[in-house]
Amino acid sequence: MNLRNFQTQDMLSDKEITEGIAAHKSCVLNHVYSEYFPYVESFILQHGGTNDQAKDVFQDAMIIVYKKISSGKFSLHCKFGTYLYAVCKRIWIQDRKKHFSRLNKLSEISAVAESASKYNPDGMEEAKELFEKHFQKLGPECQKILRLYFNGSPIEEIRKIMGISTVHHTSDKKYRCKKALIERIKKDPLFRNYRNE
Repeated sequence: MNLRNFQTQDMLSDKEITEGIAAHKSCVLNHVYSEYFPYVESFILQHGGTNDQAKDVFQDAMIIVYKKISSGKFSLHCKFGTYLYAVCKRIWIQDRKKHFSRLNKLSEISAVAESASKYNPDGMEEAKELFEKHFQKLGPECQKILRLYFNGSPIEEIRKIMGISTVHHTSDKKYRCKKALIERIKKDPLFRNYRNE
């Protein structure tokens, strides 16, 4: 990635670009996309992403930029292209952190169900059904807490949404709900049958 080339390919001035974005001028938006998207796409592809993910990141970045410009508080301290690239990069890194955090949390529970399927190579669907069956049997509060947790919500956010008094109490509730789910799955005869097949 040659940032020098990235910065000097502007056919429009930064002022023209920001004003054009604010006014939704299609010619300016097309210019921004054609000039800068290839660099963002290259970065994301090099870091394990896909073309579709690159498009999503670029679109999200353009929305952020538009909102900042519309707020009247937007000021550039570098070339527009460099700024946009930095916004895209930050979005991608944050998305990856959330993605891996969510995967780690999901694996804590799904590993229990999937461990059943290893005794039956054709039983992955049954294992997922087993997980869902016992998840649905949890109380509404536990289901909501675990859904928020699986979706990557931090404990403080879960506390606020659920109206729980303290973070410690929220963590305890989350732990007990998760434990109850795991115990339900392990006690299910279907789970035991997998081990005996």
